[in-house]
Amino acid sequence: MYRINLNKYKIFVGLFGLLIIPNLAFPSDPIFIQDAEGNPIPHALVKIGTEQVLTVGNDGSFELPDNLQQDQLIEIIAMGYDTRIFQARELRQVNKFNLKEKIGQMGEVVVAATRTDRSVEDLPMPVTIITRKKIAETGGMRLSEILREQTGLQVVGDHGTGLQMQGLSSDYILILLDGEPLIGRTAGTFDLDRIAVSNIERIEVLRGPSSAIYGSETMAGAINIITKKSKERFAASLESRYRSFNTLDLSGDIGMNQNDWNIYAYFNRFSTDGFDITPEVPGKTQSPYEASTAQFKIGKKTKKWDFKLYSRFYNENSENSMPVAGEGNPRLADL
Repeated sequence: MYRINLNKYKIFVGLFGLLIIPNLAFPSDPIFIQDAEGNPIPHALVKIGTEQVLTVGNDGSFELPDNLQQDQLIEIIAMGYDTRIFQARELRQVNKFNLKEKIGQMGEVVVAATRTDRSVEDLPMPVTIITRKKIAETGGMRLSEILREQTGLQVVGDHGTGLQMQGLSSDYILILLDGEPLIGRTAGTFDLDRIAVSNIERIEVLRGPSSAIYGSETMAGAINIITKKSKERFAASLESRYRSFNTLDLSGDIGMNQNDWNIYAYFNRFSTDGFDITPEVPGKTQSPYEASTAQFKIGKKTKKWDFKLYSRFYNENSENSMPVAGEGNPRLADL
């Protein structure tokens, strides 16, 4: 008869399990790379050591290999953001982390040329970016006053304040707001005085035909106006500007950015008494008018889709007079 000491076997199996379990490969959960606003960073690089580089998905996610040592250093690199270094054990304890935007001059990004974010250096056509700083330096209150200062653009008065580019009239220049065409032309001219500048982040001036993207309306070029959006969890501001001819510009906005929701509301009221450079002629050269603008934007970004809703309102009241002939005697007619 043979006797088996089960206690020894129990001890042996227990020690064997302690040695094997830490080395077992368990599937790791995806880890998401985001910016300060919670948006994914799909162009980041995940560098392990000196040779291995992991790919990052369009949603900013990647997965760590199962055979990494716990103290393995992992470097996260993304253009425009500060580099971060983690140990493998640190990344296994989180499902997402943020990269801080690098302070410094970044290459300008354009939307109008290809309807996608592209660097100016990568575009096959001439593009001019009018930044928020340049807009403030002009002192303008309406879009026409900003574009009037730009080389190669001519602001003309034809059924409103229109624009000429490369010798072509307003009929061949497309005006876009956040990448979407604006409507409301009169005789082919979109009145640039309708657009307030206090909530404009930048203006993209695209010269040359882009009919493949926007149609035949862009034989001369396109003007894309990018408005502000919320960058803080909650922010609000008021702005007032006054100049000659009793011209007053009042603006206010409020925004929220949290839980992947971005909400922004804006209101502007502009009024002027106009001016007259020919007092001997009835009526004023620039008509007195009042204009009100309201804009509302809401967006929700998830891992799979990006929802955006825009709404914009504009109303204008203008008064002027001109001489008309009637039964031999000229008289004034209100407009």
